Amino acid sequence: MRRHHLLITILLLGLAAPAAAVDSNRFERKTSPARIEQDLRYIVEDCFPRDAGNPDNLLKAADFIRARFEEAGLAAGFLHSR
Repeated sequence: MRRHHLLITILLLGLAAPAAAVDSNRFERKTSPARIEQDLRYIVEDCFPRDAGNPDNLLKAADFIRARFEEAGLAAGFLHSR
């Protein structure tokens, strides 16, 4: 359970902090506590389990995070690209 809290914190920082640093006005228009919660719920619930035995869920989560970074105007580079 504690590991999930750490993962959620890291994802929250990864989704929110870089976008705010790039263009705070754009970030404020597109981000709300409800949207952050929705994004985290998607990763935690719909992309579960995320481990070596479930690579499709790992890739699904990576694609989702990449899309959110690109939406924020950030270059997202993952080893996997669909």
